[in-house]
Amino acid sequence: MLCIVVATITAVHGFKMKSLFETQLKLQGIQLEHTPMRQVLRRVSVETLMSTRFVRVKARISRAEAEAVIKRNPIWLLVESPNNPTFIVLAEDVARYLGEQANEDINLLEIPAIRRDTSAISWRATLDEAFDTIAHHSVGALIVTRMPAPGVTTPVGILLEEDIEAYSWRRRD
Repeated sequence: MLCIVVATITAVHGFKMKSLFETQLKLQGIQLEHTPMRQVLRRVSVETLMSTRFVRVKARISRAEAEAVIKRNPIWLLVESPNNPTFIVLAEDVARYLGEQANEDINLLEIPAIRRDTSAISWRATLDEAFDTIAHHSVGALIVTRMPAPGVTTPVGILLEEDIEAYSWRRRD
């Protein structure tokens, strides 16, 4: 036991290496970083910050469908397409396009708008997990989902990276 203690102290302090125990925990996905920001983000659910003002639409919709969706006053349109990854687009960008163009068939993949790629995350996740998911998948937003039945996921909210960052900065002050 004395040999293990001496070897650990030498490796950690002398050679600036992580201990065997820290390495094993990291391999299991357990983080030991206890920065103040991480502690704050671990205590808060994604449901706290997610926006529920969104409407699910297909990538190709008619002008009448688009106008009906915009009348519901969402912030985001969650665009689902069988051949492309799911993304979100600001509803105001679509409304602006409707005001400028007279097209009857609208392809949300082609209109001038800012699109954000998405990844899914469970409504039970913490903001810390959400922040890691955004970084790991290199996306601009997360679709918060619930599973009402086995094998069925339903989007219930949208969470942006800047929402998490703004929350962590507010909590620091």
